[in-house]
Amino acid sequence: MKHFYKNRGVWLLVALFLMQIGVAHAQTQPIINSTLHGVVLDNKTKEALPGAVVKIEGTTHAVATDVDGKFSFITGQKFPYTLIITYTGYKKQELVVNGSPVTILLAEDINQLNDVVVVGYGTKTRKDLISSVSSVKADEIKKTPVASFDAQLQGKAAGVQINSNTGVPGDGIFVRVRGTTSINATNDPLYIVDGVFLNNTSLQTVNTGGRSTSPIADINPNDIENIEVLKDASATAIYGSRGANGVVIVTTRRGNYNVKPKVNFNVSQGWAWQPKDRLWKLTTGEQHAEIVNEFYRNSFADATAAGNTTGINTYRNVPFRALDDNPTGTPAARGLPSDQKTYDRLGEIFRTALLQNYDISLDGGSKDTKYYIGAGYTKQQADIRPIDFSRASFKVNLDQRVSDHVQIGTSNSISRSYRNQARAGDGPAGGLLQSALHTPTYLPEYNADGTPARWAGFDNLQVLLNNYNVHTISLRYIGNIFADVDIVKHLKFRTSWSIDYNNYNESEYWNDKTQLGAA
Repeated sequence: MKHFYKNRGVWLLVALFLMQIGVAHAQTQPIINSTLHGVVLDNKTKEALPGAVVKIEGTTHAVATDVDGKFSFITGQKFPYTLIITYTGYKKQELVVNGSPVTILLAEDINQLNDVVVVGYGTKTRKDLISSVSSVKADEIKKTPVASFDAQLQGKAAGVQINSNTGVPGDGIFVRVRGTTSINATNDPLYIVDGVFLNNTSLQTVNTGGRSTSPIADINPNDIENIEVLKDASATAIYGSRGANGVVIVTTRRGNYNVKPKVNFNVSQGWAWQPKDRLWKLTTGEQHAEIVNEFYRNSFADATAAGNTTGINTYRNVPFRALDDNPTGTPAARGLPSDQKTYDRLGEIFRTALLQNYDISLDGGSKDTKYYIGAGYTKQQADIRPIDFSRASFKVNLDQRVSDHVQIGTSNSISRSYRNQARAGDGPAGGLLQSALHTPTYLPEYNADGTPARWAGFDNLQVLLNNYNVHTISLRYIGNIFADVDIVKHLKFRTSWSIDYNNYNESEYWNDKTQLGAA
């Protein structure tokens, strides 16, 4: 047996030696790379396409072609592999390559180049456009389930900064096209809906429970055909100083001539909530009591009086003393920390929020008439009670050919928006979140006699939910009447009359259970 183990040890040494030789040999071998170079050309003119992006499928390897349309890179990928080539105004192409060099021919995307873009002076095709304009189609807007179309633009218009100020449905949206660092009173863009200049500046001074409102939340996104964002000076020049911060042009849906009537009905419903692990982590009643007791035990005078000269942490077994009980004298005992209850106020205000959308429309047209009629209802709750937003809207667009050279039409939109808000800010009564966060969790919501308890200078949470009411009702009409006259070829005269009427009412109620009502 001993002889066997000795031989085994020799063979192990030989094997290890051979493995080391193999490893050393492998380390000296070069890593196998593939070098790829080629050129990207127009398939008709054979002209170079500078700036085309060439990417290897399934990897992050990507390069852009130079001024001569040439590209090259070294990759660890082995042939064959698939290239993905993209270039503005051309169709995306996927190509399997087996070696270098490679010549790639791209075809123009005629549909993209002939897309009609709305600009200040009328319309242009994308291939003739030299201004900075971002276009967003209706199909892209509908993918985002929110009540206001400005929020739906988020992430879809290049170079446009869009953020929600509060996340509350119907609240103001931060939209910046240009003038982000301007010292003017407002940097919001100019909004134009079917030729109507929206009056959004006056609404910036209107507050709902301490929050600003969105001037375009009254528009039903389902009625929108497309949105054009004019960003540079050449595109916004026709609007003068009003377009200094950019222009957002909204075109709503219209019918088509010689098309049979078509009815569309859309229903959507969704939910939103805050996961519990993403809410604030508040101390329990027991944890809060231990911290308060530790504070008193660590204070010099209290520690000496208690004879705690050894520095032993015995606060867990010390009767809980809350400063709120007697702020001017010695705090009274409330029992051991383990005796304290925990009142979950955050759990009482956060909820699963519901979003509902109901839309119906009718569009079509005859030889000389085209029409669009739409109606919709939207209700969106916030994930904090009792905040919600609802809107009922009705839309009528009508176009009529009077003759071969004259066309008249009208665009009309009426809506009723309701906002049920909660108090925001740190006013006398505070807000819902302030009351829920700043009130210690061990304190009960009601006194022994059943009356609402008030702590930490904030109104009782249940009082704010049940006895404080702030809401707004907005009745809005946006409409215009226009006439187009074709004078000669490429010369058109247009006249229009438009109105943006908004009847905005805010109602705020509180009773004597709140600090405002008791004052």
